[in-house]
Amino acid sequence: MRTQGMFGVVFSLVVFVSGVAQAAPPAPQRATLTQVRGVWVMNLYGTRTEMARQHGELIRDRLKETTLPFFAEKIHNAINNTYIVKDMPFLGGVLRGFIDFWVTRPLRNKLPKEDRQLYVELAKAAGFPVDEALNAAVVPDVGQWLTSNIFKGNGVLKGSFGNLGFGCSSLVIAQKDGFVHARNLDYESYGIFDRNPAVIYFHPSEPGAQSYTSISSLGIHTAGITATNASGITLGLHQLFVNATSRSHTPILVTTERVIREARTLDQALAILNHAKYAGSWAVVLSSAREGRAAVVEVSDAGVDVRRMDGDHIVQTNHVFGANQKKSEFNVSYGSYRSTRGR
Repeated sequence: MRTQGMFGVVFSLVVFVSGVAQAAPPAPQRATLTQVRGVWVMNLYGTRTEMARQHGELIRDRLKETTLPFFAEKIHNAINNTYIVKDMPFLGGVLRGFIDFWVTRPLRNKLPKEDRQLYVELAKAAGFPVDEALNAAVVPDVGQWLTSNIFKGNGVLKGSFGNLGFGCSSLVIAQKDGFVHARNLDYESYGIFDRNPAVIYFHPSEPGAQSYTSISSLGIHTAGITATNASGITLGLHQLFVNATSRSHTPILVTTERVIREARTLDQALAILNHAKYAGSWAVVLSSAREGRAAVVEVSDAGVDVRRMDGDHIVQTNHVFGANQKKSEFNVSYGSYRSTRGR
């Protein structure tokens, strides 16, 4: 797979056979971290805050190898690596300060109190600066704001020639014994994200709470990217390119993790997504194994569009289908336009 462009990309394949809800086997009520065939398996127990603290404790001795430092500094490093800053280094501090003040801090302020505390506990337990952990929590939407404001003039067929861009692809297909929900995650962390791939089992202790599982990497304390829960709801997050961002709405990972924590049916998942306000543009691929249903939900500050599975499968890459999103869709390059539609 190609890895050219401004940033590296990571490719990983996740397949859920969703006829049976994904859940960890019974285990002692003590956080554990083991490695099985190159994949870390983490079990966390307790309240949301306790589980964040446990995650930090478990990665403390290998913190520098995890994704947490990378995503905490991702925006600053991207600015430092632009041609203009390399030619005129004094601009680096100005640009970093502007982005922090104008985009990163407003989005950090939109983290709900409980979600913000998760990153505080994670950072303290891992021996990592709290401010930097909070930056990591909102980096997807900061990146969306920057991408939108840099490339928004590139219409769907007017994108500049260039690399292929991102390449996330998801497929949900119905089979006799349930669903197969497959995806690849193609993102700007090649060599970092896939250094410590992890399956993280969350065992919440709150009354009525359901267990859920995240497929990601050590240091990423969210089930909002690729995850499944005990009710058979599976979720995958894709980046879209829609010029409809907001510095005053909720970071995406807050909302998508809430879906995995709370939803027991597809309609409940859709209701959570329909009532949220979005800082960036995303596609959320959902399937419900118990109900035999699936949908893709496109979201941005422009609104929400739902595309339901019609037949035995549904596919999503990185372009939009919904009317709310099409009005403001753009492309980073013509290569990315061709890639997402070709997939």
